Amino acid sequence: MLHFFRLIRKKLLEEDNVRKYFFYALGEIFLVVIGILIALNINNWNEEQNKVQEEVVILKSIKEEFQENLSTLEVSIERAERRRGNCLSILNYTTQEKPVISKAKSDSLIFGGLTTHVTVELSDAYLQDLLSTGKIHYIQNNQLKKLLIKWEKDVIEIREDEARIFEERSRIIKPFLLEHYSYAGDLEEEKYGFKSRFNNNHERIYGIKQLEDLALDKVQQYESIHNGYLELQKVIKEIIRLASF
Repeated sequence: MLHFFRLIRKKLLEEDNVRKYFFYALGEIFLVVIGILIALNINNWNEEQNKVQEEVVILKSIKEEFQENLSTLEVSIERAERRRGNCLSILNYTTQEKPVISKAKSDSLIFGGLTTHVTVELSDAYLQDLLSTGKIHYIQNNQLKKLLIKWEKDVIEIREDEARIFEERSRIIKPFLLEHYSYAGDLEEEKYGFKSRFNNNHERIYGIKQLEDLALDKVQQYESIHNGYLELQKVIKEIIRLASF
């Protein structure tokens, strides 16, 4: 093709036809420009196609990561409900009179409500990679991008609630139980062959007003973190929905 154009150009110059050569040169420039524009459009089209394919991969990975988070969160939601239920049950036994409750039942409520705490281990390694590399902007859905960018803030709020429960357990509840309640029970006897040599009355703690206060506070804490988990569950479900294609 280039050889063909050179022959034409040579012939026009030999004929000394400046006018024809001028129009020929314009036509050649026009063809070159058109060729460049076509090449640029093809290149842009290829880049857009690559971005589309990359977005498909990103959405698939986001969906998988948050489906795992949803399953993990549902376990923690159930645990928070159970912990709250144990604390409510403690309140059924708090009284100045001697309550009718076995040591095994009492242990399940005390240790399953007051001394435990709830956490949720959420994974966002892939999301963090998207944020650090800027590939988050490959996602075309602005609503999805907004939820993903806000995700870290949502998780931090949950972590703060979890940390408050853990801190109170260490600072207030454990010292209180060490003073007023025997940790030794049927489980320790069965597991270690150990039976306490002290005659600790497990029912006595239910007549201490501080137990009632601690249980009430725990009910409110678990209710707060449970509601936080439910809100986070809504966010995760919406992310999964928007990432589906």
